[in-house]
Amino acid sequence: MKQTDKIQAREPKEKACGAVLFTRNHEEINYLLIEDQHGTFGFPKGHVEANESEVETALREIEEEVDVRPRLLANFRKVERYILPEKNNAEKENIYFLGEFDQEEIKIQEEEVRHALILPYQACLKYLQFESKKQLLQEANEFLRKNINQLDYL
Repeated sequence: MKQTDKIQAREPKEKACGAVLFTRNHEEINYLLIEDQHGTFGFPKGHVEANESEVETALREIEEEVDVRPRLLANFRKVERYILPEKNNAEKENIYFLGEFDQEEIKIQEEEVRHALILPYQACLKYLQFESKKQLLQEANEFLRKNINQLDYL
């Protein structure tokens, strides 16, 4: 059994939910990236609290981190799993949705977020350090290109 198979077979010790967020400016789609306090760029997400659904967690964390209230899409949910060596090899699972927000002023939660950027797809790829995040953005971008005229929201 490969290590990734072992990860998928076990219940995660840590679980976080968030979303790839996009906004439309005429025909152009732009994405929201955040830089965390460690200098890593990614997407808003956070830990699930007791009795909270994945969607509730994602919406709460997005509002806390960037003060945005997106509309999440119904047919996009991606799972990212990995091992945390620094936490005694604990399993981590991140659930990502895709959400649209209106172009508005972003107000970051300075305790957790250094910067927030709204950029076109290609520019975002230059900021993302991890292949898993680039892959996630690529899947979101392809989904939008194929379905932009028929989006179904939760």
